[in-house]
Amino acid sequence: MRKVIIFSLLSTLVFSFFSLTAAWAVMPIKLAHPNVPATPMGRAYELFKEDLEKRSNGFFKVQIYDSSKYGNFDAVVQGISMGVLQMGSDGIGNFSVFNDALMLYDMPFLFPSYESCDLVEDGPIG
Repeated sequence: MRKVIIFSLLSTLVFSFFSLTAAWAVMPIKLAHPNVPATPMGRAYELFKEDLEKRSNGFFKVQIYDSSKYGNFDAVVQGISMGVLQMGSDGIGNFSVFNDALMLYDMPFLFPSYESCDLVEDGPIG
């Protein structure tokens, strides 16, 4: 009886080890964003996907949910907080509910041009 119990414990350990290594053979990353693939954000995420999958030799597999296919901003935030999504993006106005400092960018005519915005963001303030 003792041999049967030891054999069953060892076989359980061996099979669980192989099932764990098989489960970690590919690490999925689910990414959701509101834009269509033709926008700069959509193209950047496609490049991110290609580069990450290539550099990791296929360990990471990125699944992109574009065009709000995953849902609205609240669904994306809930998906990230519950661990269903690993990455998500949206407009800065939606993130200002998490940090009041981000409301600065909601002020109209704060920057008179793109160049002045770049100077502020790329300088000591940014």
